[in-house]
Amino acid sequence: MAPRLYPYPALQRALQRATRYSAAPHPILHHLGQELLGRLAEHKRAFKHILLVQAGVTDLRPCLPAEMLATAQVSVLNLTEVDIEGPLPEVVTRGGFEAIILAQVLPWVHDVPRLLLTFGRLLKPDGLLLADALGANSFSPLTQAWAEVG
Repeated sequence: MAPRLYPYPALQRALQRATRYSAAPHPILHHLGQELLGRLAEHKRAFKHILLVQAGVTDLRPCLPAEMLATAQVSVLNLTEVDIEGPLPEVVTRGGFEAIILAQVLPWVHDVPRLLLTFGRLLKPDGLLLADALGANSFSPLTQAWAEVG
């Protein structure tokens, strides 16, 4: 296991604090969720068994299309409820997912390769693992606008 940069309890407290301060869906996180699910919709197949892994501050369930909710079994794993780097709940370890969506999860994890390997093993053959994370250029239009305003 990779050495932890921060102790897990400190990360858990930070995540719970962030969750507490964003009881209502944050517009930026909602937008990111919409983009992530838009990428999922680009695939021309129906996913019947989906695992949605999310940080407490990103609840994507309201963003899921109604037709997806009607036809797919969506299991949700929230980082505020489980140590993502520890043993996973039984509903997750059964595997057999056609799609796994990691929504703003990577910043809260120390050992990203191990996490990706773990969730990759839970996929059915030809399954889809879709993850997002903010990068240096994630908000370049916003950064440019702020620079112009001064």
